[in-house]
Amino acid sequence: MRVEQLYPFPAEQLAAIFERYPDATEVVWVQEEPENMGAWHFVGERIRQLLPDRMRLSGVSRFESGSPATGSHAIHDQEQQALLEQGIGL
Repeated sequence: MRVEQLYPFPAEQLAAIFERYPDATEVVWVQEEPENMGAWHFVGERIRQLLPDRMRLSGVSRFESGSPATGSHAIHDQEQQALLEQGIGL
């Protein structure tokens, strides 16, 4: 699923989606921004409160950084591939 709107937080819609997957045990928040940037800190606890007991939440992002970009196209490509592999198994 894709969350396009963070505020107001779509709690009811997300809870309904989680219930549609009775065999799911994990929800993964994937963001391209470093961990200390982006929406992870805003949405993490909100999502945890909505999850059924059988599910756990994890996050995948670039490592914390003082800059949103590495400054190297090659490193950016490596990080992007790692995000895809960790986040959605590509």
